[in-house]
Amino acid sequence: MAPPPSGSLAAAARFSLSNDKYQMIRAPINILDNKFDKPYLGKSKMGVSFGFIHDWQLSIWILKESAGLMEWVLTYQHDLQAIANQLDSIDSHIDQINGPWIVEEDDTDIPLNTETLSQRF
Repeated sequence: MAPPPSGSLAAAARFSLSNDKYQMIRAPINILDNKFDKPYLGKSKMGVSFGFIHDWQLSIWILKESAGLMEWVLTYQHDLQAIANQLDSIDSHIDQINGPWIVEEDDTDIPLNTETLSQRF
């Protein structure tokens, strides 16, 4: 089998079949249009998987074979924007995280203890 044209390797994968031949399989999306996004190709219990994050949207496809034809099936999508917002929130309060921590015991049976960890050690 002749090698694919230059530049198309980013949009396709080659898989070795049991008969020692290769089959070209295009990526489920045109990743050449998304030069700043990084695709992920891997293997899971479900088979060969392709993951891609674009505009905070995580998409995962699984490669399925039916009647000798290979097809990418979208199996998972999730919007990561909410998680990104939480991480931004943590990042904006980084001084609180890196500063002294306070141990607060809120139990009615024992007196309140608000000493900082740096005072203990």
